[in-house]
Amino acid sequence: FFNSCFPHNVTDERWWEARIFWGQIISATLDIATMNRAWVRNDEYADRISRFIVAYAYAVKAQLRGRSLTEEPEEGPALVERGILTADELLDMEEHPCWQPQYCTDMIREIILELHNDESCLALANDHKAYGQLFRC
Repeated sequence: FFNSCFPHNVTDERWWEARIFWGQIISATLDIATMNRAWVRNDEYADRISRFIVAYAYAVKAQLRGRSLTEEPEEGPALVERGILTADELLDMEEHPCWQPQYCTDMIREIILELHNDESCLALANDHKAYGQLFRC
């Protein structure tokens, strides 16, 4: 009896733990998207950040499945069709399939640095706590 139940219980625990982690990723991306829309005044910057937030979740999902966004049945081409990624961005991501989620976070970081250089695009004062967290220099 022990031999037949133990592997099933371990599998269930791992599945549940993975489900909790995935929920945390989705929750964090929703939080970031909400902060993005509240704090970024410039629609172009806000849209670029939002696109990479969405792409990040798809890239993580593909990576967890051991695939690239460009492989079937992943949604890379559909993300291009929907305007989430450009064809060039997807090609850049395809060059390094195991780094696709990091590509998205790097792009978000670059956009935030652009915002730092053009502070008129931010709805945050320099003395705001979140400003200090974003731009630790």
